[in-house]
Amino acid sequence: MVTGAATLVTDPAEHARLLRTGPRRWEPTPQQVFVRIDLELVTGRVLVGGHTLYGARLPF
Repeated sequence: MVTGAATLVTDPAEHARLLRTGPRRWEPTPQQVFVRIDLELVTGRVLVGGHTLYGARLPF
């Protein structure tokens, strides 16, 4: 879970870069929109020694 302030990416050069290299959308839309989140808090699972807390081995 990520918490923070969200803003639209409006800079044309950054938008073009994200279209080439950025995350891929999972829902087709007529216009690609990117949202930047300035992180304030990140929570989630803890990874220990290459395993998840549930014992699954990670591929790296």
